[in-house]
Amino acid sequence: MAVDMSVVNNNIQRLQEISNIHGKKLRPHVKTHKIPLIANNQMNAGASGICVQKVSEAEVMFREGVKNILISNEVADIRKCDRVSSLSSRGCEISIAVDNIKAAEMQSESASYYGVEIPFYIDVNVGMNRCGVDPGEAIHLYEKTELLKHLEFRGFMAYDGQVESRILKERSEQVRKEIYLIEKILENIPTENRGIVEITAGGTPSYEFWLDYPDLTEIQPGTYAYYDLRCRQQGLCRFQDIAMGVVAEAMSVHGKERTVLDVGYKGISIDHDHFPEVYDEDSMLCNVIAMSEEHTVIVPAKASKLGDRFVLVPYHSCTTTDLWNRAWIVNDNSIPYTTAVAARGMRE
Repeated sequence: MAVDMSVVNNNIQRLQEISNIHGKKLRPHVKTHKIPLIANNQMNAGASGICVQKVSEAEVMFREGVKNILISNEVADIRKCDRVSSLSSRGCEISIAVDNIKAAEMQSESASYYGVEIPFYIDVNVGMNRCGVDPGEAIHLYEKTELLKHLEFRGFMAYDGQVESRILKERSEQVRKEIYLIEKILENIPTENRGIVEITAGGTPSYEFWLDYPDLTEIQPGTYAYYDLRCRQQGLCRFQDIAMGVVAEAMSVHGKERTVLDVGYKGISIDHDHFPEVYDEDSMLCNVIAMSEEHTVIVPAKASKLGDRFVLVPYHSCTTTDLWNRAWIVNDNSIPYTTAVAARGMRE
C-alpha cells in the first residue's frame, strides 16, 4: 500500500479550513487510514480530536500521542468499559457513544471503580438502522442516563453512513430529514441545558449539508483523508485528490491478451462488487477482467513485461487499509519510507 502524503495533507488542510470557516469543529474518523502519523497530522492541522470504532484503536492512538478520542461506537462489555476507564485515568480525553441504558450503567460502574468521569454522546438512529436509539426514545434514554454517576452527558451523535447517493440533491434532502429528527429531540431538552448540548454528525458524503445547521458542534468525516473511487463517483473529490493505492507488479505476461498482477483481493478490497481501477507507469488505465485472492488479471493499455509496476486504486479505501501492516509514504521528491498501519486488525 502506498500513500501520497502531500495529497493527504492537502485534503486535511482543505477540510480543516472549511470547518473553520463555518465555525465547526472537525473530529476526523481514523478508520480510513489507521495510521498515527496521519492522525497526528490531522490534530496538528486543528482537529478537535479523532473518532475510532474500537477500544483497541483508541489505545493505539493514545499510545502514539493522540489525547482526545471519541469511540463513535457502542461499548457494551464490562471489560471494554474498564479499558475505557483506564484510558481516562491515564489522561486520555476519552468519550463514548451510548444507545442502551445497560451499556451506560456498565460504563458508570467501571468509571466509579477507576475514579473517573466518562463523557458520552447518545447515539441516535437517523436512518442507517444499525446502532443508535430510535429518535422517539432518545429523550427517555437521556433522562435515564442523567441519574447515573461518573458519566457526563455531552450531546447527541447522528451518524449517517446511509447518505451516499451520487446525486447532490438527494444527499441534501436526506440530511435535512436527519436534522429535523435531531431538532425534535432538542425541543425536549430542558432550556437551561439546551445551549451546552453538542451535536456531532456527518461523514464524508454528508458533512457539507450539516455545516449550515446552527446547532451542529462538529463533523466527523474519515474518508476525506484518502478519498477513493466511490468518493469520486459521488462528486466529492477529483481523481488527483485520491491519496492511496496499492502497487502491484506483473508476475505473468501473456502478450496483449492479459497480464497477471501479484495483488488480489487479499491486498485490495472489492467493495459493493466494484473492482479497483488499474493504472500503468504512464498513468494509462488498464481493463480489469478478473480478480482472485492473490491475482488481478488485466488487459494492459500497452505491451507489458515481467516486473512492470501498476497502481490499483480502491473503490473503498477504508476496507483496503485494514489489509496492510505497513504503508509506503511518498511525499513530493523526498525519499519514500514506511510507517506502521498501527491500528489495523484491532477488533476489540
